[in-house]
Parts: sequence; C-alpha cells; structure tokens
Amino acid sequence: MYNQSIKIYNEKNMYLNKYKKTIHSLDGEDGVIEYIFQVLNIKEGFTCEFGAWDGKFASNSYNLIKNCNWQGLLIEGDEGRFKELLQNHGQNKKVHCHNGFVGWGPEDSLDNILEKYNAPINFDLLSIDIDGNDYHVWDATKKYKPKVVFIEYNLLTPVEVDFVQEKNMQVHQGHSIKALVRLGKEKGYELIGAISGNAIFVQKEYFPAFNITDNSIDTIWPVEERDFMTYMSILYDGTIMLHGHKKLVLQNNFEINPKKMQVLPKHSRFLFTPRRFGLIKLFIRKIFMQKHAGKLGIASILKEIWVSLKRRVKKENIFSQPK
Repeated sequence: MYNQSIKIYNEKNMYLNKYKKTIHSLDGEDGVIEYIFQVLNIKEGFTCEFGAWDGKFASNSYNLIKNCNWQGLLIEGDEGRFKELLQNHGQNKKVHCHNGFVGWGPEDSLDNILEKYNAPINFDLLSIDIDGNDYHVWDATKKYKPKVVFIEYNLLTPVEVDFVQEKNMQVHQGHSIKALVRLGKEKGYELIGAISGNAIFVQKEYFPAFNITDNSIDTIWPVEERDFMTYMSILYDGTIMLHGHKKLVLQNNFEINPKKMQVLPKHSRFLFTPRRFGLIKLFIRKIFMQKHAGKLGIASILKEIWVSLKRRVKKENIFSQPK
C-alpha cells in the first residue's frame, strides 16, 4: 500500500485531477482538458489525436470538436476503425481524418502528416495513445510544437525506472513516465499532470500559469498506481524477492511464483561459503554461473577455488568464504 502522507502531499500538486469529468474521454480527461485551455485562454483551437479509434470512444478530442467548435486531425491506422471514424467525422469540414500508422520515418512521421493537412505549427493539443511507440513518435516530431501534449505511459513500470521500449512497430510495451518526462524536458515541455496512464505536458513558457510548486514525478504522479506495480529485490545470498502487487495485471492478475524466477539453484545461494562441503558447493556455483553466462572456463574456476582455499587456510572473513 502507498504512503498516505505522500498522497496528501501529491494532492497539492495534482490539483488538475479535481477537474476530471468524462464526456467521451476514458477517465475524466475531458474536464482536465477543458480546465487547461481555460487557463491558457484558448476557446477554439486545433487538436491532433492518434490512435483516434472511431474518433468518439475514449476520445480526448471529440468533446472539443463536437461541443467547442475545434478543428482537428484524427489519425487511425486500423482500416475497420477508420471507417467508423469517417462515419463520425467525415462530414465535418473542420476535421481531417487520416488512415495510417504514425512512425518516425520521412513518410510516416507526425511532422509529415501534419504538414500534409496544413496544421498550425504551434497547434493546441496533441494526444498520443498508440500502446507502444508513443515515445519514439513524439521524439521524432521536430517541426510541430503543440502547446499541450497528452501521451500514454506504461503505468505498470515503476516511476523510478527510465524505460524506453525498442523502436519497433511490432512491439507494444510502452514507456515509463520517467522516460517521457526526460524527453519532454529535452523538447521544452514541463509535466503538469498524470491521469490513468496519460502524462500531461505543456510548453515550458505556459507552465507558470498553472501555479504548480513542484512538478517532479513523485508529486505529480498518481501514487495509487503503485498498488499495481511489482518490485524485485536481491538478497545477500542471491535469492530474488518480489514485492508489491506480484501479479500480471493485464493477464487476469496471474500470480507470479518467485520460486520460478530464481537464477541460482537453492544449493548455490549463500553469502559465505558453507563449512560443510563448502568448496564443492562453491565449485558447483562457479560452474553454474559461468555456464549461465555462456563462458564456461574450468581453468579460471580452478584458479578461483585455489585462491578461496588459501584464504580459508588463512581464516580470512570475506564474502563467499567461511564465516
């Protein structure tokens, strides 16, 4: 469970969450977006969203387009969903619908697609949700500078970890919020919120308008997400321990068995060499570890055992020696 004192501190800098309101978005993003653009004094703007799905379900743009007279570019790669997108927006002259996947190459980059539809360079809202390469697509966007960016992160990855999945359209692992904050700063953006796996950024020049005293991840990030995270630690003897949720959240909460995660067999897990059959066990562990690493060398193992034996004779008290 998360620390309640941390939660209280977070709420001071997570005040955007109190504006959560769902009209068509997934989890209150509509209300937060409405508030953000009230602060920025933007009433009729331009939004770009991908993957847009049908342009309505769980959309961060539909309310702006339908009820606030916004213009937009909605991008969806799946052909079936794109047909539904056209049904919902095809007759709206203020909305462009694009069928294609956004990547990082010269043809499929967001810069290239936005230019094709004459989008404003400094348009108002960019919403990225493609379950994988979100980081790489935003990183490749150089020409266009949206004022506000909503971008999905992997909420199962601990906030302490800077994780970026490989640049591959067939991989769908996502990225940690820490990696996105780092990228955002490199691109001139500051974090102002995080909602249900979406990090919210604004251009640095607009950040003071939100009166956030501390926008570090620890204070902005919804701390209750930690309840879904699994942590690993390693004990002195090489035993691997799991902490936290200890379940595969998106695989029906399948419980992880720590016994099946051990790298070292039980007989080879020790900090100090056991007195009973100690050198034999040490020899077995050395063989196992070198074989596991793919570089088995008996000569080097024998040399280490010889050194260990000499230390034992001298009764030296060091790691992997008898205590």
